[in-house]
Amino acid sequence: LLSCSDNQFINPDPPDQLVVYCVLIPDVPRQKVWVSKVAANDKEPPIAVNEVSVWLNDFELNLRDTTDYQNPYNFFIDDIPLHPDSTYTLRVESDEFPDVTGETTIPGDFEVHVDLSTNKLFWSPSHNAAGYQIDLVNLDSSETIIEVTRVYDRQIYFPVNTMPPGQYLFRVGAFDQHYYDFVVAGKEAAGLTNGIGLMGALYYRWIFFTYDGS
Repeated sequence: LLSCSDNQFINPDPPDQLVVYCVLIPDVPRQKVWVSKVAANDKEPPIAVNEVSVWLNDFELNLRDTTDYQNPYNFFIDDIPLHPDSTYTLRVESDEFPDVTGETTIPGDFEVHVDLSTNKLFWSPSHNAAGYQIDLVNLDSSETIIEVTRVYDRQIYFPVNTMPPGQYLFRVGAFDQHYYDFVVAGKEAAGLTNGIGLMGALYYRWIFFTYDGS
């Protein structure tokens, strides 16, 4: 008889996994989903998986004709109404893998403001937001002046000493907790069941203004 110590147990490699990346963004014409698989040994780059069905709520997404790795998504849906402070579910059905499901709540509506007298950019709170992405872009040169993430405070001062006069775009993106967990905290999976990746949301508000250098 063999004891347990005499047996040689070899753990098989874990199965390949589906990778799903979806960030819902209201007010854009196309919502995109990237579905791929990653080998369990993590030695191969993710491979696009097209033999699946992808659903956003009750809407089935379309399969993209080509895969562009500079703009990676292989499923999309156009002109679907998305609303702030609303919850949406994602489902990826596959014969090869367990179904992947996800859910996210788009952050609530908010307002952005510019106070030229104090050189301050600020915004009102967004319900369900876990943080904010802030961009300040010089529209004349296309140069990004500010690109930061904020979690607690809701204001920032623009660098008047280095800002030339011109037209500017101030944009704030409120993101949900899943986006924070995946992008900021670096978790492997956020908002998904049976898969790795992200099911999150970003809600942008913006304002244009002129800075005269004074």
